[in-house]
Amino acid sequence: MFRKDRVVIPGNTARFAKRLAQPFTKQNLLCAVRAIAPALFALTLSSVAHAQGTMDFSGAQTLMGTFKLFAGYAGDATFAPSHSSGLSVTITKTSVGAVLTATRKSVQPGQKVTFSISATGVTNGVVPTGTVIFTNATTGVVLGSEVLSATSSSTTTPISIAYVTVSASQLQLGVNTITASYSGDSNYIASSVASLTIDLSGSFITTINPASLTLTPNGTGSVAVTVTPNGTVLTQNSLTFACPATMPAGITCSFSPAIVGSSGAITSKLTLQLAAPLYVKPTSTASVRTRRGWLGAGFTGGLAGLVLLILPRRRRHHLLALSVIFCSSLLITVGCSGGGTGSREKNPPALIATTTTLSVSPTAPILGSPVVFTTKVAPSSGTGLPSGTITFSEGTTVLGTASLSSGSASLTISSLLVGSQAVTAAYGGDSTYSGSSSAVSTLDVAFNGTIAVTASDNAGDQSSANLSVTIE
Repeated sequence: MFRKDRVVIPGNTARFAKRLAQPFTKQNLLCAVRAIAPALFALTLSSVAHAQGTMDFSGAQTLMGTFKLFAGYAGDATFAPSHSSGLSVTITKTSVGAVLTATRKSVQPGQKVTFSISATGVTNGVVPTGTVIFTNATTGVVLGSEVLSATSSSTTTPISIAYVTVSASQLQLGVNTITASYSGDSNYIASSVASLTIDLSGSFITTINPASLTLTPNGTGSVAVTVTPNGTVLTQNSLTFACPATMPAGITCSFSPAIVGSSGAITSKLTLQLAAPLYVKPTSTASVRTRRGWLGAGFTGGLAGLVLLILPRRRRHHLLALSVIFCSSLLITVGCSGGGTGSREKNPPALIATTTTLSVSPTAPILGSPVVFTTKVAPSSGTGLPSGTITFSEGTTVLGTASLSSGSASLTISSLLVGSQAVTAAYGGDSTYSGSSSAVSTLDVAFNGTIAVTASDNAGDQSSANLSVTIE
């Protein structure tokens, strides 16, 4: 619309032109950034905007942490632009659902088996990535380290798999426990997968009957060890039976000659003996003082009298005088050299008697566990603190020594044999106090565990079975 003297511009257009004519300042720039940043952030997270005002973030590759989200409205011809206040959202890692499986439950020599893990992510989430380590927990050997690979089995549930194939030589005869551990990635946390067991059967199987045995100190027990062939033929000379190279202290094992049964199975009797040491009271020897000097003097006097009877009478007077002088000298010598102290020697002061006590903790230890021996030494009368060394002994075997401190000493050992033990503590004394020994303290070292019995043939195949042993 035009008039004669001026041009009329609509009001909204005039306001828009006025805003454009404003100077471009730093403050205006900040206001513009605040207005458009939420919209840009929202559009970055997703390209799908719904008419209802919702947005879909499925499949978005986001970082872990806490974020502040904004929703921005760009406006239209009717409504002005606006944006929401910030909303804090925390994104954390989650765990995968993993299952460990095997292609077979038992393996024969020469066969192979495949262990696989299936890792399932969250619904409509990203596919799990990372590494899976397969381990034979029975032997401690790592069977393999494999990378997860995505599968296309589902469009909504992401799944990845990893697998490793091993031969029977990588397994131990008998039951093997297989484990798998997942390393995790940027979206899923590391985790361990439930284990499984697989049995490796050899060319023969070893069994023990009965499977448990109870021994008493200085006692024996026997079980039957039977080897049953598995598709092979065994002879009694082709098998070797053995106990572990390191047996519990105090227990010895032996096998009888093998016998072949009617079904081809071979049996040997295993005998376990508990050779626990017994306490032997030390014998004391008393010193005996001899009187050989006085016997010698009597013999000399008798010989002199016999000579007097033989000699003529006129010579007896002279010889008698000489005999009296000789015997007197001899008696003085013997009487003064009897091993005792003379009147001119000074007697040393008497030592103060002591009392030694011994305590043991615990009194019924398990084989290989520490045992503490504590000794206290006190004067039998009066007060004082003896010093010196304590010797701990089991029978005639010295277990160790310890020095007294404030009248007490202790010794800790873990090498006692299985069975009943009788321990004493002996105080050696010092310059003031005499030595003494404690009463016997008895403890019973127990054992409750398993012993692996192995049968081997000439071809190198082995089979083992466990025997449960209890020491009472």
